[in-house]
Amino acid sequence: AAPSRPSTTVVKGLHAGDLLVIGKQRLKVESAEELLSGRAPAEAARLQQQLLNAAVPGDPSSGGGGGGGGGGSNGVRRVEAINPVKDLKMRDLDFMERWSVKCSLENQLGTFLCARCPDLAAHYGQVHARRQLEQRMKELRLRLSDQSLDLLPDYHKRMQVLRNLGYIDENNAVQLKGRVACEIATADELVATELLFDNVFATLEPAEVVAVLSALVFQQKSGSEPDLTDRLEKGKAEVIRVAKAAAEEQLRCGMDTPVDEAVRSLRFGLMEVVYRWALGMPFCEITDLTDVQEGTIVRCILRLNETCRDIRNAARVVGDSSLYTKMEEASEMIKRDVVFAASLWTQ
Repeated sequence: AAPSRPSTTVVKGLHAGDLLVIGKQRLKVESAEELLSGRAPAEAARLQQQLLNAAVPGDPSSGGGGGGGGGGSNGVRRVEAINPVKDLKMRDLDFMERWSVKCSLENQLGTFLCARCPDLAAHYGQVHARRQLEQRMKELRLRLSDQSLDLLPDYHKRMQVLRNLGYIDENNAVQLKGRVACEIATADELVATELLFDNVFATLEPAEVVAVLSALVFQQKSGSEPDLTDRLEKGKAEVIRVAKAAAEEQLRCGMDTPVDEAVRSLRFGLMEVVYRWALGMPFCEITDLTDVQEGTIVRCILRLNETCRDIRNAARVVGDSSLYTKMEEASEMIKRDVVFAASLWTQ
């Protein structure tokens, strides 16, 4: 019997940027761990044969190598690829435009003279290396530009604030408070994180928590003064205290952040409205509690629901199961009726 040839199958891990297309062919792997470790040559051979069978019949160069959706030098597509527009129903206009340009270039690939060059791989590598160097030069020029250097002092001041407040350490490694702040995207990250770590939310009921958070979400001025309970007044005072402390720390680090302006940026005009809404008051009645327009109230409550989710995720990072449950309950209390009805104006 003729001696068996060594297997030419190679299993490699790829990054997303290494993929040209995703084929429609599905391959069932019996043992991925053994396949990746090279201990399953029979399994590798079976998968290789399935890949060969997936190639378009009549393409003599379709053998296991490269085939993505672009076709080789003969312009024939080797593997039937998934069409993201037709198969995956992707309707984003920007993506569809880029996809159309990509398909147009693929169709022209066979007409390019460079595709017939025997040294195409070497020449492409040289052009690719040059493009990378040009991109690197562009990035360095931007970093050395006056516009970039003007922002550098402010960057260092902000980093010092985060360092002093315990969001990062001396080596700029992100600490627990920094990880919590990263979870908050719909409100003032510093103030919300400090409120969480000061256990301000722990002493409040879910309806009171969401009312206090409204001060970080609501951005407009209100001419009517809310009628707050004693517990809400205490929560309001805590928000002012934390915002003032954060502004003072920024001022000490050289940032131009007046303390009075930081406090004035807090808007407590919808605290009573949000509190009553969370307790079940109808929307037609809470609009009588303020001079703020109905659309603004709706947008504020919608955003508060997102803020509740942010604080809930932050509680998960900290490991505070009580606050996690409280924020879920607060979200459910405000997520009701006309505010969350499907509408062209709010969706």
